[in-house]
Amino acid sequence: MGEKHAKLVTRFACPTCRGIGVQGAQRCRTCGGRGTIGRQGDLMLYWGRPIDYRHLAQRHVIAIAQYTVVTILLGFAALGVGGLLWQLILLDQYGVPLWRFWEQQNIWMLTFWWSLVVDSYLVYHFSQEYAKIQHIPRRARRGVTGAAAPPTSWETALQVRRGQTVNLSDLYTAEAIAAVEKSWEFAASSRHHAVAPLHLLVALLQFPAMTEMFVRLGAPFTRLNRLVTGALPRYAVPTGNALTFDAEYFEALFSAYEEAWSRQQKKVDLSELLVACVTTSEVVRDVLYDVKIDTDAIHNVAAWFRVRREQRARYHHLRSRTSYRPRRTTMDRAMTAVATPALDSFSQDLTQLARAGYLEPCLGRDHEVTEIFRIFSAGGRQNIVLVGNPGIGKRTIVNGVAQLMVAEDVPKFMQDKRLVSLSVARLISGVTASVAEERLLHCLNEAARSRNIILFINDVSKMVGISPGGSASLDLAGALAQALTQTGLRAITTALPTDYSRYVENHLLGQVLEKMNIEEPEGNDAIQILEAKVGAIEANYHVYFTYEAIAQAVKLSGRYLHDRFLPEKAIEVLDESAVRTLNEKGRDSSVTGQDVALTVSEKTGIPLTEVTQQESAKLLNLEQEIHQRMVDQEEAVKLVSAAIRRARAELRDVRRPIVNLLFLGPTGVGKTELAKIVASVYFGRASELIRLDMSEYQEKSSVNRLLGAPAGFEGHGEGGYLTEAVRHHPFALLLLDEIEKAHPDILNLFLQVMDDGRLTDAVGRTVDFTNVILIATSNACTPTIQRLTAAGVSVAEVKAKLLSGELQQHFRPEFLNRFDSVVVFKPLGMPEVQKIARLMLQEVGKRLLEKGVSLQPTDAAIDELATAGYDPEFGARPLRRVIQERVDDAIATKILGGELERRDTIILDVGGRVTIKKPARRA
Repeated sequence: MGEKHAKLVTRFACPTCRGIGVQGAQRCRTCGGRGTIGRQGDLMLYWGRPIDYRHLAQRHVIAIAQYTVVTILLGFAALGVGGLLWQLILLDQYGVPLWRFWEQQNIWMLTFWWSLVVDSYLVYHFSQEYAKIQHIPRRARRGVTGAAAPPTSWETALQVRRGQTVNLSDLYTAEAIAAVEKSWEFAASSRHHAVAPLHLLVALLQFPAMTEMFVRLGAPFTRLNRLVTGALPRYAVPTGNALTFDAEYFEALFSAYEEAWSRQQKKVDLSELLVACVTTSEVVRDVLYDVKIDTDAIHNVAAWFRVRREQRARYHHLRSRTSYRPRRTTMDRAMTAVATPALDSFSQDLTQLARAGYLEPCLGRDHEVTEIFRIFSAGGRQNIVLVGNPGIGKRTIVNGVAQLMVAEDVPKFMQDKRLVSLSVARLISGVTASVAEERLLHCLNEAARSRNIILFINDVSKMVGISPGGSASLDLAGALAQALTQTGLRAITTALPTDYSRYVENHLLGQVLEKMNIEEPEGNDAIQILEAKVGAIEANYHVYFTYEAIAQAVKLSGRYLHDRFLPEKAIEVLDESAVRTLNEKGRDSSVTGQDVALTVSEKTGIPLTEVTQQESAKLLNLEQEIHQRMVDQEEAVKLVSAAIRRARAELRDVRRPIVNLLFLGPTGVGKTELAKIVASVYFGRASELIRLDMSEYQEKSSVNRLLGAPAGFEGHGEGGYLTEAVRHHPFALLLLDEIEKAHPDILNLFLQVMDDGRLTDAVGRTVDFTNVILIATSNACTPTIQRLTAAGVSVAEVKAKLLSGELQQHFRPEFLNRFDSVVVFKPLGMPEVQKIARLMLQEVGKRLLEKGVSLQPTDAAIDELATAGYDPEFGARPLRRVIQERVDDAIATKILGGELERRDTIILDVGGRVTIKKPARRA
């Protein structure tokens, strides 16, 4: 709905003035200053309100004169009524019958009789003014029909029958007219040569309603004013040139009409003019783009304000329309309906609630509502089941139908009827199966006899196989299906997709109900649905939402919260954000997009707020921070760091994991250690590492351990280890250790993960992997890597040889192609092992600092440990065992022997000698 709609009005520019419509004394004689005319079916549309200093002054004087005259006449009329009341008081005091007031002859009665003449004139005046009011044709008419062929030129466009010419200005509200006139005045006072949509934008910003709209958009007004001021000089020319209307200006006037017509508005208002400015003028779009406002945002906020305006008007509209309906809600106008006391006991009248204004508005579901009317009108199954996931708005669609029924904006067969919601829970509550069946049949019989009822049953699957009261099983759905078939009752029901497939589809009820799938709203539709619902949240918490907050709620909840559905999950995010804003900022504060991002970030553990200066420094220096705990392997560290920066800057493909990497190399060179360091440094804690030892998944049946047991097997419904781990920790590092040992079917499973970023478990839940860093390690081709690197071959050449040859013996090409990069870890030499030994001893020192003791190893001791812990085949893996045996064990003996005290320093020397250095005594 945010995109620009197709043109409904065909424009024709005057061939003489080329559509600019010069006003005043120099106006074009061919078009009479109209400039551009439009044709919509048989209607000819034009702008017929002259705008120049003379006409503006003339209208101003006439308006003041009319206001003055009407005010004086109203005052005189009120004086006449007051004179009559005073005369009646005097008659009452003197005991004269009040009906003899007409016999009195004095100044008060003379004033009263003359006021009757004034009253008659005022009634005539206001009736004439009311008759002048014109409204935009209703869109329900599907456009104006009857034209033989659309006009193709200015001359043919002028050929219309009498009564089919419409002045666009008559279809504008008073505020919209004022905005148009202010735009001309601004251009004239600025000595510009043409009035353009940019001038109209300047005029619109002077109205409080538009100011509020831009506040909701989060526009920085100082910067916006500076940008508008900078764009205006293009229209400046030397004094003396005639002021004309730019062709884009007329385009904006017609576009505003189209916008109002397509949205079924009665008049063109300020919001439609704003949308028209944006859609017709590239200059306006560029100005707003620089303050981060795009066309979709303007459309959606305009729809937001339109909804608020309609919500205020709907209450009055429904009240006026319901005056034509029978006062007793169970009776139709023909007085043929019968009372339904039993049905009333177990149901709720939705049309009654709609009439009182208690039902929430239904937006973005026009297609679904139209489809309901179509199914009811068709000759086949005339009962409907709305099938959709929880929280997507099935009940709201039904509420929308109820509201249209109250306004009688429905097909004829649905007019003058009630939409009644039958409660299954109340039917079966605390009774036996036979009593529940009796209640249901009684309700259905009353509804059928009444002939003015359409039933609504929420979650109809609950009626299948009901066994209330501990008695034998009773299928209430069978009784409902039989009643719908035999009595001609119409019903709207709902069901969840799984319940429909399991209980309803193959049941007799499934043969009676026409299935209608309800999809989750997305994009602008979801945004506009939320705009209609945030009013209640704002009133509850005394805060207000910016447009960015609503757009972010839809975007972030849709991307990161996969257990629930739009719009419900976005509403929950907005509610939590409102609570946070109230607690942190106080009443009357604005909920921004950053507040919403922080809420979703806390719910998911994914950093979503704007990058702070501190985090920016951390990201830019990520390699250095990793190298504080990781020795060498420059390529691997660089690739991982770059992928994390792309993800945080939102420059990656959000449909795939953050990065897919394959680490190749001998054991003990740091493949697994690098994954642990990344999880600890970037994710904040090492617990955000999901590690799978793929040697445990060598059997085909191991798939069940990852995804969960299928239906019919023990453990079904509990979920799998992999899917549950990622579902609860969506922002994590997934480590697939020794992946070459996994069964081929397991590798096929990860093809989907790396390509689509999602996986479906055995229960049917879709698990999101798009915020996962996926790292697979493998010891495949280790002899080749060791041989080539020993021969002095570079790491890049080694990788190229492996990818084109030996590595394909272990993995299929399509599996290797899913990785963003294959990283070869070169074998470690003695210098690298010495650095690793120093890092490991630093870890030991950190643990000792918690006890108040420091560790100082000598360089000779580090070299000795590195030599003892180095193995050309196993890399640095034996080093940790050596440090445990020679360092940890010796220090543990000292601690248990009571030899160590706080502030002591342990000196580690060759041969595993441990010397304790006592601190210097204080004076």
